[in-house]
Amino acid sequence: DALPISQNGRAFAKQLEELVQAWPVPVEEICIVGYSMGGLVARSAFHYAAQTQCTWLGHTHKLIFMGTPH
Repeated sequence: DALPISQNGRAFAKQLEELVQAWPVPVEEICIVGYSMGGLVARSAFHYAAQTQCTWLGHTHKLIFMGTPH
């Protein structure tokens, strides 16, 4: 079953934070590409990352959306 965008966004934000924390060298830049509903999940992840002060947010400099129904 498909999860709501908000749940996927929260999970994506958490996974990105875990990835940045576990990366063997300091992360310099993150670029996110969102296609269709993936773009909405990325936007949701930004929302939850801002609320929880995730460190990956400060490393994300590029967002690319294709076919995302904003």
